[in-house]
Amino acid sequence: MSSRIFGPKTTTFEMSANKIGCKKCVEEALSTRVLQYEVSFVSKRNNWKIITLGDPKELEHAIIEYNAEKEESHPAPQPKPQPQPRPGPGPRPRPGPKLKHGRPKARDANPVPSPQPTPAPPPSPEPNP
Repeated sequence: MSSRIFGPKTTTFEMSANKIGCKKCVEEALSTRVLQYEVSFVSKRNNWKIITLGDPKELEHAIIEYNAEKEESHPAPQPKPQPQPRPGPGPRPRPGPKLKHGRPKARDANPVPSPQPTPAPPPSPEPNP
């Protein structure tokens, strides 16, 4: 696959993001080998798309070697923290049951309150002799 972004000998290739974790690492490795390059991430395939001059096989091998040497000084990529759901006022009320044709059931205008338990009678005072 060829494009003319850097001239007639421009090559485009992809490299698995599992091999090299960050764009900066790929760019650092390329900068030691070539003068012109463009790196972008293809999320559908989890690949780095690299457009540059030179042999893709040699460059891929050089990128892997370069990053193996630098890996000790470069921390492993940290996974992005998942956003926490915001606390809301509580569970959302569910809509009432529906009848045919999507119409809600008629609800009582004056709902009957649930019966309260009767309070226990107060203890009778004991007579003092």
